[in-house]
Amino acid sequence: INKKLNNDVMVASSLNQVGMIYAVKGDFYNALDYFNKALKLEEVLQNKYQISKISNNLGVLYLRRSNYPKAIEYYTKAVIAHEHSGDNLEASTALYNIGLAYRQYENYEKALEYYNKSLEIEKEYGGQRNIAFCLMGIGSVYTKQGKPIKAIDFLKQALEIFTEIKDDTHISSSLNNLGDAFLVDKNYTL
Repeated sequence: INKKLNNDVMVASSLNQVGMIYAVKGDFYNALDYFNKALKLEEVLQNKYQISKISNNLGVLYLRRSNYPKAIEYYTKAVIAHEHSGDNLEASTALYNIGLAYRQYENYEKALEYYNKSLEIEKEYGGQRNIAFCLMGIGSVYTKQGKPIKAIDFLKQALEIFTEIKDDTHISSSLNNLGDAFLVDKNYTL
């Protein structure tokens, strides 16, 4: 209908929504196809906000497929678009996602770089929950690097915030990550 009405904004939105449906269903190839169609149309329309959102969707899709270079490529595109539109918090989320991709890619120095960039923005503009996510990401990287003392410091900070905001799910995640750090440290007591 939107195509017949020549409403490209709505066509792009519909393509993105269909891509989301395929992504939720786990159908990578159809999700990829629809996201790419939506992205191309949004680029023609020069809609920076939607370009950033769709780029982030593509980054998530590639991250789930363990294609870290492609995930990083699309997350970076999302950061640039968010920065152009002045949306610091969304840029921070994309920076965090780049850190996550680098961590899973086992490039720990780059992961720390991007987690810290996200943390700086979150401290200035964001909320406690996102600060805690950044702290937990940094702590997890330090655990992977075999630096449990640094890891424990960051993970305890994350746990404290999640406890303050009563986020039970992430209290549990923080405790699991702390357990991993204590194991690396060979410290079996709390």
